[in-house]
Amino acid sequence: MGLLISSAALFLLAHFLSSPSGSTVETARGTITANWSADLRPAIGSAPLGLVFGRRREREGKPRTSLWFLDNNTIVATFVTREGANRSLSSRDSSDPNLPLRLRAIFLDAGTGKVTSTQAWPSESRIAGIVAANDGKFVTQTGTTLTLHSSDAKELKKLSLPPPPNEFVGWQSHSSPTGKSVLFETNDLKTASPQSWIWVDTNTLQVLRSEREVQSGGVGISDNTIAMTACTIWFYHCEPSVEVKGLTTEWKTITPIDKRSPWGGRTVCE
Repeated sequence: MGLLISSAALFLLAHFLSSPSGSTVETARGTITANWSADLRPAIGSAPLGLVFGRRREREGKPRTSLWFLDNNTIVATFVTREGANRSLSSRDSSDPNLPLRLRAIFLDAGTGKVTSTQAWPSESRIAGIVAANDGKFVTQTGTTLTLHSSDAKELKKLSLPPPPNEFVGWQSHSSPTGKSVLFETNDLKTASPQSWIWVDTNTLQVLRSEREVQSGGVGISDNTIAMTACTIWFYHCEPSVEVKGLTTEWKTITPIDKRSPWGGRTVCE
């Protein structure tokens, strides 16, 4: 089974991995002290690349990173770097196989923080990282390519996603808590037109369901169900609600959502 960890815990872990000089963090519940901290910069080798935004005037944002527990004993962090000389920004950054990019993975012992191994895989895109982990195995995304790896990082299988229909928004991943399923979508919530969704089983890299959906709010998935906070933005012209669907079932509204937030909906249901 995959190891569940809260977003707050991941934030704290990321802080300790990237800030070796700061072994404490102030939270609403008090000060948290780390058992260890690790400076990953020597293992990365070069500065991580930021994502590129903008159409007429490009700008570079924060790097795309991922951080996962592969099991109770192993943590892995990933970063995208460029090999060789620097090049100018690319306005079509979501997929460019000519860029000498690498997805770098640093594996650490969860008990001591010691780096146990590193890996580097070619990537066609800055949109790259681990998107799911389950029982030691893990799936990486490098642009439109998914790769299933064993617990010792050996390649087991590959799956190619189609080119993203939105050239400015690459495939975004949503993993189930167990890491057994991943949903890929390309919606930036700025359109009411149907967009492509691809639901993948991570144990086999088989596509479980491929369809076009109107995504009118945030989504999350379990191993066999998708939930969406639907109609949370005004231009969808529908009542905010929480909807769910399964692999073989259609959307079903399970509860309305209070409209009083600036986005037209809240995560707290009535």
